[in-house]
Amino acid sequence: MSNLYKVTAEGIQLSSEFKPIEPTITGHLPEEKGVYLSVLKDDCTLPTNRKIRNKPVFRPLIYMGHVYHAVFVGRTRNLNQAFRKDENYSKTDHASLRKRLGALLGFIPNSYVLQAGKAHKTFTVSDNQQITDWLYDNTFVLYIVEKNQLHTQKLLSQVIDTPLNLIPSDNHSNEEFRKDLMGLLRRTNGRPLRSTWLHKGKAMHAGPWLDALPSLIRNRKLWISLAVLLILALIVCCFI
Repeated sequence: MSNLYKVTAEGIQLSSEFKPIEPTITGHLPEEKGVYLSVLKDDCTLPTNRKIRNKPVFRPLIYMGHVYHAVFVGRTRNLNQAFRKDENYSKTDHASLRKRLGALLGFIPNSYVLQAGKAHKTFTVSDNQQITDWLYDNTFVLYIVEKNQLHTQKLLSQVIDTPLNLIPSDNHSNEEFRKDLMGLLRRTNGRPLRSTWLHKGKAMHAGPWLDALPSLIRNRKLWISLAVLLILALIVCCFI
């Protein structure tokens, strides 16, 4: 794996085997498995969110003599499908990146898609487009064909310490940021709601009131108010 990068005093020297692309001008890429880095363009930063108390720390990434900051290391089974222009930074191949970025942007998943026969919450069309626009405006991609993609993704994310990868790094520089991000993701998670089921291959939703039931049951003030109203109603009935 040493042929992919070299650790120097200045930062992580990335191999020239990585190739750059910008999603807006994507051409034909290899129809093969690969690993990619989502890299901030010059003078760009991650979105800020008031619920994230700790700022991300970037380890310098040196590519072709220029210093960059990588935010995420991802993998895909097909590079060309993942970065086709008409796919708009495709939502399936980049689900983890989009979910974490969407959380930073303050979006909450509230619509449904089918993945592997299960209903999953996702962002609205408008929010998804804003995530795509942010990626287009603020990042570019470095990719490499790699068959052992899972191992390579894990290794690069640990070495570079990319803040949007939740795999812990040995230097712990983004440990607190990741805790904040995971807390934010728990509040805006994409798991299917209890009132969601499948009917003839489609995600069906019973209604928002069913999703609210668990929180309503735990709402102490609500039950106290209902009890007071019931007592008042009984008193009124006694005098009628």
